[in-house]
Amino acid sequence: MNTDYSLDIRDFNMILRSIIMNLKLWIARMFIKHPKVTLYCTATGFIIGLLCIVLLKTTPEVNAQSEHVNTKYFTTISVEAGDTLWDIAEEYRTVEYASVQDYIDEVKEINHITGDDITTGCYLTVPYYAEKPIEQ
Repeated sequence: MNTDYSLDIRDFNMILRSIIMNLKLWIARMFIKHPKVTLYCTATGFIIGLLCIVLLKTTPEVNAQSEHVNTKYFTTISVEAGDTLWDIAEEYRTVEYASVQDYIDEVKEINHITGDDITTGCYLTVPYYAEKPIEQ
């Protein structure tokens, strides 16, 4: 006795179509016979979908910078021969300042300087941002 159980693609497609059609008929009958169940399932699906959307929209975005919080610190430096406010600003200014001039203006305000001249040997307090203070 030789039985061949192989299916070609046409047989498989026909069986699949039959299953899908029977499933569609069963669902249609369920909707007609049980309207309360239909309403309950539809409302539940809608609420679950709405909750998923709300949760996805309200999930906070991960910000790579949030791990590194910079704090404003101050340090005192000694003015060397030939130093200018611009040189000091280029050395100590961080990205929190919009420009070198903004940094210079803050240094002048902190140290009560009105002009652009600084004297060799004097001490200036300069601000900077960092995760932790500079070791001196």
